[in-house]
Amino acid sequence: MSVTAAYNSRSEETTDCNIGISDHELEVLLRDVDSVKELIKLTLQCKTCYKRVVIDKKQAGVQYCDCKDGHPAEDSSDGWVPFMEAEDVIIWRKEYKPGQGLYAYKVYGRYPEVSARDFAAVQLDGAYRRAWDGAVAALAVVQRHALGVSGQAVLHWEVLWPRLFANRDYVYIRRHKEYDAFNERLTPINETVVADCNDTQEETRRKDVNNTSEGEIVNNKVYVIVSKSCEHPDVPETRHAIRVMEYWSHMVVKTIQGADKVRKNTIC
Repeated sequence: MSVTAAYNSRSEETTDCNIGISDHELEVLLRDVDSVKELIKLTLQCKTCYKRVVIDKKQAGVQYCDCKDGHPAEDSSDGWVPFMEAEDVIIWRKEYKPGQGLYAYKVYGRYPEVSARDFAAVQLDGAYRRAWDGAVAALAVVQRHALGVSGQAVLHWEVLWPRLFANRDYVYIRRHKEYDAFNERLTPINETVVADCNDTQEETRRKDVNNTSEGEIVNNKVYVIVSKSCEHPDVPETRHAIRVMEYWSHMVVKTIQGADKVRKNTIC
């Protein structure tokens, strides 16, 4: 899974909700997972030993560089700088609108226990979000099939903030679409999972025995979800919440070993 997001509560760039999300905005993200893999090589892989460089602290099961002067090929790539990592998750950030102290964040992770289809569906399920996320004060669909486009909707989302602080709320248009990535060559597990998804050598060896051979052609699924703030006459600003005027989020969920089979696929 690859996610990139930013927000700004003091912006003049909010657009009208009558401006939808184009096919092009979705399609340019189809290769985003592959670009993140390249970002890992440039900013997190030692150019001497090709092992992972520590971001903030070491994670179990990851082979880290122990070179005396080991460092990646680049400290940043297109402004993206390694920020932190947790188990199976890596986060970069880049300054968004330099000089304003605002950052966009890119998150890359894997979830081998859940199918890509189910993971993407959870991101779109507002009722379920209210059930598991205690920070949701309100989440409602303002307009379904916005502008007559299937999979596009306008939503209102209010987030709880700690006492003495006003809540934040968002009005945004969201569009999602499912794509087929036909005839992709299956890359050997020991080239992708160890470097990108943090498996140990033993885990890699075990998976390599059970999985398909190098070079096999597979058909992957890609789920793209794009959200961006907008103004809608049915959701005016209120006194008890500060409206976030500029917000955008890109999420790409992809299988990497063919169709949605939980035990044999990694979601990136």
